[in-house]
Amino acid sequence: MPDVRVIKYDVGSRTDETLDRVRATLNATSAVEAFRRSIAIADYITQAQAQGRKVLIQKEDGDYQELVLG
Repeated sequence: MPDVRVIKYDVGSRTDETLDRVRATLNATSAVEAFRRSIAIADYITQAQAQGRKVLIQKEDGDYQELVLG
């Protein structure tokens, strides 16, 4: 059996709506998959920033905006 730990969180309706939107955007098959993938994305970005790298988002007008987590 894989290394699995059950975690239970109670979330408000805004968080639940956000998770549902993320699930749809990521084409995740479940809220749990969306949650897991979201954590992986946040981990990747924060690790990159800890190493001095920048994460840039290109806006519609072509300019870039730095994404900062933390």
